[in-house]
Amino acid sequence: MRADRQKGPESHAPTVEILGPWLHNKGDELMLCAVVEQLGETCTLGTSTLMGLDHVPMQPLLRRIWWRPSLADLAKAAQEKSLRVAASEARLATELTFRSRESLLDAGMIRGSDVSALLDCSGFAYGDTWTTPRMRARTTYYRQLRQQGAVLVMLPQALGPFEDPEIRECARALLGLFDLVYARDADSLAHLASLEVETVEIGRAPDITHLLEGTPPTRPGAWRDRVCVVPNARLLDRTPPEVSRRYVDFVVRSIAAVHTAELEPWIVLHESNDRDLVREILARLDAPVPVLDEDAAVTKGVLGASHAAIGSRYHALVGALSQGVPSIGTSWSHKYDQLFSEYGCPELGFSLQEAEHEVDRAVRSILEPRRRAELHRRISAAAARQKVEVRDMWDRVEAVLGVEARHPAPSDSEAQNWTRSCV
Repeated sequence: MRADRQKGPESHAPTVEILGPWLHNKGDELMLCAVVEQLGETCTLGTSTLMGLDHVPMQPLLRRIWWRPSLADLAKAAQEKSLRVAASEARLATELTFRSRESLLDAGMIRGSDVSALLDCSGFAYGDTWTTPRMRARTTYYRQLRQQGAVLVMLPQALGPFEDPEIRECARALLGLFDLVYARDADSLAHLASLEVETVEIGRAPDITHLLEGTPPTRPGAWRDRVCVVPNARLLDRTPPEVSRRYVDFVVRSIAAVHTAELEPWIVLHESNDRDLVREILARLDAPVPVLDEDAAVTKGVLGASHAAIGSRYHALVGALSQGVPSIGTSWSHKYDQLFSEYGCPELGFSLQEAEHEVDRAVRSILEPRRRAELHRRISAAAARQKVEVRDMWDRVEAVLGVEARHPAPSDSEAQNWTRSCV
């Protein structure tokens, strides 16, 4: 417990806000599902952000966090919006003032002043790639939570670099408010350490979605000869022109290589913003290719049942690798290179700046039967290690939150893979 925080007695379960996920992105949806699966039985969970929760199966386990409007807020609503809006906010203020915590929970509501902890699971939101306004807004909000005694935990995510002076200043101010911060990879940990925020406990752990099971496809056998191709529009807007120009060509060539190997390519949509890119790819193909657009759990199940994956979405690659599926990936951030290194196959993550024949060789390498079998063994052993580390991370987070640790024991196959990888 940080010395600058006083915590009053609480007989009820901690009230935990989950901040970060954007549910038009299936990776974010998986992160949210992972938190709910881990803490849903021991914590009261809520969110104060608009995350499209109507489309999430576990919505009943999440409440909406409401902050009581002040008199100044009500006056501003009446002046800038309408009297009807002001009256609605006045009713909300009355409810939040006079209703009990239990009554609000029964109505699916949480009073902002009742939040006792926050989990930031943004995935990748702090570093030179991003702008400062969101970081400043979150710093203000996190400081407000700190003042009411809330515990702040940053779940494993990619961080940095912090070379831009303004970004660096914002990051130091924001991260200095946390009790516990987890970087997701070695590079992120180094970037975090470079900020020299001495008041924060720092750790490293893999992505939290490693433990989350997908929904198996209704006909798993049908996917044994299918290769999932997961595009990412970030390769067009977050990379240099010489890279972005090659990206669509790379995806088209990869699909052709899958056909040559007498396997069936499927394009998997992992974020709604990738739809235009998918349409561009389809227009370049000689023959139609099916497109899968399902919820996050079904998508992860399909990735796990597939022959191989060719991906540019981080959580799609985690979904495949964590289930032992050989995969190659293109990247626009250090988090991809680090992921393949942690799985013991750095050669499967590459830049589009490499020669075309090297890219084609990488695609063929995960489709050739003997090479694929060897990769499957290596990746499965690494996946078992990653899951153990995620469980250890949850133990520490639950200790900070003050709840009893509850993670599932490793399955027999995971335990065997872990033991074998340590020999």
